[in-house]
Amino acid sequence: MKHVTIKDIARSLCISVSTVSRALTDDKNIRRETREAVLREAERLGYRRNPVAMNLKMGRTNTIGVIVPEMHTPYASQVVAGIQSILYKNNQKVMIAESDENPNRERENLQMMEEFMVDGLIVSICSYKHNV
Repeated sequence: MKHVTIKDIARSLCISVSTVSRALTDDKNIRRETREAVLREAERLGYRRNPVAMNLKMGRTNTIGVIVPEMHTPYASQVVAGIQSILYKNNQKVMIAESDENPNRERENLQMMEEFMVDGLIVSICSYKHNV
């Protein structure tokens, strides 16, 4: 399934990609008629904003990574639920990874969080001797 992009809207209307982008973000330098045409075409084509692209443009993901050694105990699940509750109220998304008390998996999870460009990390280390 191909996602509709701002390039598709621009091609359809024979206008620049930057004009489409500015129209979709309600830039004050775009004429009302142009903005309305872009919005109509976006709706017709089924355009949905791409949060990944927006995150790249803004330099933020609004995501916090949480790495825990385990989530089997009631305590661990309550801690994770509490973290989610606070972060969701502040419009932050949460990416959770479990290390299974394995320092190597913990390291892999840290690398994954870095690849996904999370804005911050909450880590409960699995071993103080093998802290990565």
